[in-house]
Amino acid sequence: GATLASLTMLGNVVGKLSIGVLADRIGIYRAVKLLVAVVGCALLLLAFATGMLPVLYVAALLFGTVYAMGTTVPALLLLDLYGKEHYKPKVSRYQSLSAVIAAFAGALLPYLYDFTGSFAIVFALGAGVCVLALPALSVLHRYAGRRHAAALQEEAA
Repeated sequence: GATLASLTMLGNVVGKLSIGVLADRIGIYRAVKLLVAVVGCALLLLAFATGMLPVLYVAALLFGTVYAMGTTVPALLLLDLYGKEHYKPKVSRYQSLSAVIAAFAGALLPYLYDFTGSFAIVFALGAGVCVLALPALSVLHRYAGRRHAAALQEEAA
């Protein structure tokens, strides 16, 4: 268990570096989609590779990226969406809402374990959220593009 926790924290550090490098090279939306897919795969591995210790080690390392994403991605997406002048109040609102959701989920997930006797359902639900996040990111990207185009038209006028 301690090795898995250590690998997860190592994944957190590597994930923060990866987000920055990938966002600079391929753009924030592509980087986030790639990392969401990585986290989704890691969750599925954690759910279904219970007897394979090396696979669990890799899954824990990859899963650590989710912690890095939680602290860096929202600010980057909101900055892209609203611009430097308007994103600060949005970040604080997001962080408040995120804390409420995390508290609720943190209280609910142990009951899922108690009910099923396994964390597999929790990991599968997390992977499902990752699947839903991919098209949501595409919609957000299109919306941000429209906002940028409208802002350029206003400046030109």
